[in-house]
Amino acid sequence: GFGCKQMMEAVKEDYRLEASAEELLAKKNQYYLEIARSNTAVFPQMKVFLDLLQKEGYPMALASGSSPEVIDAVLEVAGLRSYFDVVISSEEVQRCKPAPDVFIEAANRLQVPYENCLVVEDSQYGVEAAWSASMYCVGLPCSLNGEIHESFRKAQLLLEKGVAEFSAEKVFAWMKNIQ
Repeated sequence: GFGCKQMMEAVKEDYRLEASAEELLAKKNQYYLEIARSNTAVFPQMKVFLDLLQKEGYPMALASGSSPEVIDAVLEVAGLRSYFDVVISSEEVQRCKPAPDVFIEAANRLQVPYENCLVVEDSQYGVEAAWSASMYCVGLPCSLNGEIHESFRKAQLLLEKGVAEFSAEKVFAWMKNIQ
């Protein structure tokens, strides 16, 4: 439920660190980018889903809680930048998820009414944000212990096994059915 900068402010306070939140964020991003540049793999079914959406001419946005630098690096490594008409970080809006601000801003930039938007989300806070924005949501929980946070029940389509259960064709057909 925090943006990256807010998370580093909390870490700084919790651990009484002398470094500024900005310095901590830069260091976190450095480590994250090192890992992301060598270990980012595109989930094949998600790539198929993006291809289906692009082929049909749907406008697409990536709205993330990550910093712009991290988003850009991951999109470059994954080769996915060309799919998105809009790329937005929660650092560009007033409030982070679970507030709907990043999704609302993405819809505004796409010039698409909120109620016509579909969010694919793997975090409880993102599902809450999509629900608050009156957007459709596909919930893809990422749970190490098999427990699913109750917030995922707000998703109109919940794939309880996360990406292991995700089928591009099935989600695309479901999406076409709700229009």
